[in-house]
Amino acid sequence: MPLNTTIKKIVVVVIFILVSINIYLYSLCGEYNGKCIGNLKKIFIKNYIGEYNDIGQMHGQGIYTWRDKSKYTGEFKKGLRNGIGVFEMNNGAKFEGEFINDNYFRGIYTYPNGNVYTGAFKRDLRDDNNGTFTSVSGDKYVGNFTNNKMSGKGIYTFANGNIIKRDFEEGQVSGKGTFTSVSGDKYVGEFIRNVKNGKGIYTANNGDIYAGEFKNGLRHGDGVLTNAISKKQYKWRYENGKRVKKK
Repeated sequence: MPLNTTIKKIVVVVIFILVSINIYLYSLCGEYNGKCIGNLKKIFIKNYIGEYNDIGQMHGQGIYTWRDKSKYTGEFKKGLRNGIGVFEMNNGAKFEGEFINDNYFRGIYTYPNGNVYTGAFKRDLRDDNNGTFTSVSGDKYVGNFTNNKMSGKGIYTFANGNIIKRDFEEGQVSGKGTFTSVSGDKYVGEFIRNVKNGKGIYTANNGDIYAGEFKNGLRHGDGVLTNAISKKQYKWRYENGKRVKKK
């Protein structure tokens, strides 16, 4: 076959392909302009159903499903989750609220075990000066969160009604705080990791008051016991909650 004939056939094939592309692009957007490039890009965004912008990015309302079956339903902006939406994870966790640049911003996060956090986030971590955490057991914490942990001032209410008010450190009460039991007992003093440790004042629901030292939640060291009725004071030394010697 002569060379010229072969070249002519190649040129015809190339022209045919170019014309076909033109016809296809025209079918996508009705006219050949910059929007066609965006529409062509839509073909390559798999697992997404929804709206796009002119350059083919997910933009507006839509649903994106990951390979692991996690799913986001809500608003997109320039290809990222932005606005109000619901993110359902394959492990059973769910976030409902506002996204900014693909990150959680403020909303309700439900854990796989049923625990719930309501508040703000920073880089997808709990970060709020007034967030709320509720456990399936009935415990509830309202207060400050930093780097995903209870940190700073807060109130922790146990399912049985007992309450701790104080600064929290990495999810635990450390430093000075107040504990109030549902029976009416009250402790004001020092804590180490949720347990009475150090100096404090314990007021029993019958009015008796112990002011002194504690260790591992028990009276330990020197203290003064004041009788609610007689108002008499007794100085005692304690070891692991038991009186061992008068001062």
